[in-house]
Amino acid sequence: LRSRREWAEADRLKEELFALNVRMDDRNKTWCIKPPGGGDGSSAPSAGAHPCGGAPPAAPPRRPTHDYVRASDDRARLSASDEAAIHELLARRLSAKIAREFDTADAVRDELRKVGVEVIDRDKLWRVVRPQALPSAAAPHPPPRPAAIPAAPPGGDRGGGVLPALVPG
Repeated sequence: LRSRREWAEADRLKEELFALNVRMDDRNKTWCIKPPGGGDGSSAPSAGAHPCGGAPPAAPPRRPTHDYVRASDDRARLSASDEAAIHELLARRLSAKIAREFDTADAVRDELRKVGVEVIDRDKLWRVVRPQALPSAAAPHPPPRPAAIPAAPPGGDRGGGVLPALVPG
């Protein structure tokens, strides 16, 4: 309900569940049934405590903030930084779509394409189609620069240099 921004209905449902001894921990996305006689449950749990007592659950692994998954047939190798950047762009795109900022969402999609990532909205998938376009793809190194030629001594070259004569003598 909250994802559809139906706040009043979500709050009503939460109160109904509370009356049935169901306690929810929105931050950790967990719930439990508070046994009768285990306290009246009228006070909120202390910060970091689980609503049914005990230690709070371990933090879940950090998940992307979007609902796209990588296509199972995508075999491109990604660096951790490239994958994080892709997830960030997908999250920005989804946020823009939710806010109905479609020009921004389209611009982010174009940015993903530019770095070689295809987004399949219909299936909520993404895949790397051009790994060489990713930011960490090894760019060809420029040829080495030649060694610097020593500058002429102050006052100019007065002969006696080491270069052979160019004009036959």
